[in-house]
Amino acid sequence: MRRALIVGLILSAIFVFYGYVVQADSVLKLGLSFPPIKTEKHREFTLKHLRKLGIEHIRSAVAWENIEPVKGKFKWGGLDKRLQFMEDNNLSVLLTIQSSGPSWACSGQKNQKSCLYKNEGDFKAFVEALLSRYSNKIDKIQFGNEWPSKWWYIGGADDFVRFNNILYDAVKKFSPKTKVVLGGISIGQLRGLAACEGSVDSIFDDEGNVYTKKDLLKYCQSDKSSELKQRVDYGLKMAKYDIIDIHLYDDPENWHIYYNIIKAKSPEKPIIVSEFGGPNVFVEKYSDEYHAKRVGDYLAALQNMGIEEAYYFKLAGEKEGIAHAKSTLIGGTSKLQEKPAYNVFAEFSRGLRNTEEQK
Repeated sequence: MRRALIVGLILSAIFVFYGYVVQADSVLKLGLSFPPIKTEKHREFTLKHLRKLGIEHIRSAVAWENIEPVKGKFKWGGLDKRLQFMEDNNLSVLLTIQSSGPSWACSGQKNQKSCLYKNEGDFKAFVEALLSRYSNKIDKIQFGNEWPSKWWYIGGADDFVRFNNILYDAVKKFSPKTKVVLGGISIGQLRGLAACEGSVDSIFDDEGNVYTKKDLLKYCQSDKSSELKQRVDYGLKMAKYDIIDIHLYDDPENWHIYYNIIKAKSPEKPIIVSEFGGPNVFVEKYSDEYHAKRVGDYLAALQNMGIEEAYYFKLAGEKEGIAHAKSTLIGGTSKLQEKPAYNVFAEFSRGLRNTEEQK
């Protein structure tokens, strides 16, 4: 009890220093978004760090084309092993069904990340088979990722809603203990909405481009801005879901603004964060020490907002040339080492668990 109190006081002091006040009435549950679990070696690696970090939540993904490459012929082996790993180790899973699909199910309207399905019945048969096989073993499930973008979902908002609702109805019938999460709204989309509501004076994108008030005025009068707002509003209003998902990166001082914009559009639904992290190496000068400080900022912001569940992106697997190449908690590719940010994350997680146990 004394150690828990000391840890709590230390964390509170850190977060007040960062400019946040920790809310004591909510306990944030932390997870990892897309940790390596494909092979047995991956799963052993990830489990070791889940235990060290005090984490029991994982976000993972499944691609329809890998499960049903030929219509009516299912290949469940890989997913069986991953979900059995979750069950054996008492891990909660948020499963993202990617909005891509097998070539036989896709129309000509497609890109590298998604396609518009030709037949609703084919998708319905797939998700019903999935949910029947893993009935009540998947804690949360969602269709698509960052769906307000045409890159991540090439169909219209009405198409997204149709297939999301097919999933929702199948969940309620075949796996009623599973919660349906509306596919994540990206940080770029959230910044665009905030800019056009006048909530922020400037924003930046993943490439590090900064948009000032003059740039934003032009953007907010564009068809692109109108389409984003219409897609988000239509999805939030017409889709069936239990939980909303947003993605938060890089500017934690604004995260409460982004959260409040979505909350105002759908006030009855809880919001989780299935991706958070940073820093963006094209915007902020990276060092391991600065990364550790920013991870503290991110965690404090989430706690202060009252978010109940958030998944860090990501555990390991640095890649050069992308915005969040250095945001991993474990650095390097051949010689993997825990970074200072890892220790900040672990200490925060242990503090949360102590708080929960006291309650």
